Amino acid sequence: MKQVRLVFGVIVVFVFLIALGACAAPTPQVIKETVKETVVIAGTPQVVEKVVEKVITPTPAAVTTQDKVTLDTCIGTEPPSFDPSLATDSTSHWYIQQMFVGLTDINEKAEVVPMLATEWKASADGLKWTFKLRSDIPWVKYNTTNGQVEQLVDKDKKPIIVNAKDVEYSVKRTLNPKTASSYAFFLYLLKGAEAYNRADLKTASADDLKKLEDAVGVKSLDDTTLEFTLVNPTGFFPAIAAMWPVMPQNAAAIKQWGEQRWTEAGYIVTNGPFTLKEWTHQAKVVIVKNPFWPDAKNVQIEVVQGPIVQSESTCMQ
Repeated sequence: MKQVRLVFGVIVVFVFLIALGACAAPTPQVIKETVKETVVIAGTPQVVEKVVEKVITPTPAAVTTQDKVTLDTCIGTEPPSFDPSLATDSTSHWYIQQMFVGLTDINEKAEVVPMLATEWKASADGLKWTFKLRSDIPWVKYNTTNGQVEQLVDKDKKPIIVNAKDVEYSVKRTLNPKTASSYAFFLYLLKGAEAYNRADLKTASADDLKKLEDAVGVKSLDDTTLEFTLVNPTGFFPAIAAMWPVMPQNAAAIKQWGEQRWTEAGYIVTNGPFTLKEWTHQAKVVIVKNPFWPDAKNVQIEVVQGPIVQSESTCMQ
């Protein structure tokens, strides 16, 4: 899996990196010291003094939490939402891309590359796309009590892994008219998506909405296989699969904490290379490295933090 790209867009970066790796080795120091020793002169032991040089190498200071590789930023606006189904602005999108994984990604050459999905193929008529998913990306959250990023585990204490059902849930949640996603129209190329999203909540019954939801062209065939059915053949669909409305969301967290609260620090459950540590509204956002990310060894930045200030001149002070 490729390393996460920390490209800020509208976020103004005023200090790029603090502690870009291990600190330089301590410089040895040469000191002179007078010592006494006993020597035998003409058969008689005598105590004499002489000056010797000693090389002293200072012991490196212990690494503390303050020594973590940190990217200090200045955020030009309060992120409206860290909900992949609801985000509409570039600031929110950037943070979502760090905290959630897409089925695919777009590299610096504008090529579609694997992310959660390892491979994909279209049917002969171009109306069905089948994605095979990796099975080593766990759901995680930041524990505000002990200050650690933790994996979600099942009743047998095994990590809960992101799967095809999570993606199906997220796509249907984005299209649900109750969610009121501004970017649901991106998914209208799926069979039944527009009809479901445009359903009139004033007249449609619960059964009507369930039938419309079930008719949407996304289905998890098993934990690692996902099938999309399109309205028309769409060769660029793998690029659509990289977008935030398709990123897997944790249904249990949303059900437990509610549509608004689940994205707050201490409640949000994520699956990307970073997770949310702090979100003090109108003041500060801090995300931290996810040690359970499969490619965590190549994510060198451990903390991204910064104040929310709308004045660029204030950022640069």
